[in-house]
Amino acid sequence: MTEWLDDDPEGFATQDALVSTQGPRVRLPFYVAPATDARFNTVRPPVAPVACWRLNEALFDLDSSLLKPGVRASAPRFAALLRANKGSLAAVFGHADASGLDDYNRGLSVRRAQALYGLLTRDVALWEKLYKEPLGNDRWGTRAVQMMLGALLDPAADPERPYYAGDPSGIEDGPTIAAVRRFQADRGLTTDGDAGPKTRAELFAAYMDAVCTDAAGQPFSMTPDRFVGRGEDPLGKGAHQGCSEFNPVLVISQADQRKYDSGAAPRAERDARNASNRRAIVFLFPGDIPVTASAWPCPRADEGTSACRKMFWPDGDQRRRPGLEAREYRNDHRTMACTWYDRFARFSPCEGRTYTQITVTLRNRFAELIAGAPYRIQAAGRSRVGRAPDGVATITVPGVPERCLVEWGRTEDRGMDEAEGPPPFRLELYVNYDVGTIEEQARKRLHNIGYPDTDPLDAAVRAFQWDIGLCATGTLDEPTHLALVAAHGTLATPVASLEEADRG
Repeated sequence: MTEWLDDDPEGFATQDALVSTQGPRVRLPFYVAPATDARFNTVRPPVAPVACWRLNEALFDLDSSLLKPGVRASAPRFAALLRANKGSLAAVFGHADASGLDDYNRGLSVRRAQALYGLLTRDVALWEKLYKEPLGNDRWGTRAVQMMLGALLDPAADPERPYYAGDPSGIEDGPTIAAVRRFQADRGLTTDGDAGPKTRAELFAAYMDAVCTDAAGQPFSMTPDRFVGRGEDPLGKGAHQGCSEFNPVLVISQADQRKYDSGAAPRAERDARNASNRRAIVFLFPGDIPVTASAWPCPRADEGTSACRKMFWPDGDQRRRPGLEAREYRNDHRTMACTWYDRFARFSPCEGRTYTQITVTLRNRFAELIAGAPYRIQAAGRSRVGRAPDGVATITVPGVPERCLVEWGRTEDRGMDEAEGPPPFRLELYVNYDVGTIEEQARKRLHNIGYPDTDPLDAAVRAFQWDIGLCATGTLDEPTHLALVAAHGTLATPVASLEEADRG
């Protein structure tokens, strides 16, 4: 039997998204006994994901399925997960908060899942369907056109600017029409300023390629056979589904619910409290999961909530109902109504607890690994002290901290818990170094490999260029950026991997 444990998964998180691998698996034995009559139980291996990508509420407008450009910040990490799990099968789940009716929220959550599925598969026709067939307040319209044009650079601009530089107001004004015309001209379309079906098809495709890229900035996509159901169901059963408001990660208290219902507190406060429930998640499952599209419990996009309810826990409605105190899924795992989703979501960092494993290579002033180095790592309120036989130290912490403090010594030094006086080496490192602008990321990487962030960026870049034999201009050009990423990755490589590279 396979069980998934909730310890030491690797993760990357921002306020907008979370990308994570799953924790390790262990094999547990089955205990069986003879039956006394015709009754029997069926043993089935659990369906458990190996990785996940969660898009938080910041990437969707309230009451909308429109995917914002911020998705591109975490897309490279998901691309890396796909490469690392080539045989896996994906399933997209959309969710809504509890502020509307079940049936409406079911439709909204399905549309969020379809928007993400369409992005990954480059299904322009699916996005056109979402555009042309609004649901309640979920109307893409001119706002979608403005937002997408605002994410695409105008090649004729000097310096380069997006086609549309204003706020996505949803009003088809002069600047919007002019931006559409410039985009149409660049795509060989009739320049009438009307974002009709042909223009939208080009715009959707260009936007998808712009926000769904890998670490090298190249667009990546998935084919339908990479999803559960393997593309066999024309309506996407198994590939994308919506959970309505049935599987919240936060249930507010009864007192707060009464406050919002009575109007004693503004609606904006309620929406902010429920923000974590508005999300879309891609789960990657092992390619050999024993579930076919026809046996997949989640209903198709055009089906109602009755099939969802068949999968409820006996107390499913009670689980998602406000109680005396607010409840979070990550703390007690008793907020989700659906047994199917709950059973694998509880072991996923994208829904349950999030942990980050920080690995640090301990080196001397000549960048040589120190075998047997005594060390202390502190991050997210946790501390670990020990010796690193191979010069590599690790610590696992909840969440994704911005920084960690590392103190270490030479092989012959006393342990950190025995030493008197300050340690020989001490450095506060950036953990979340892939967040922010290229300049911000460069500053963090430079700091991590010995060029302090207290120095001006151009001075740190110049020193780095000098050390690796590049022309010391102090300018973060493309060759310098690529060299910095490579140097940072090499210095962060554990000794075992270095030895394998040397033998190769």
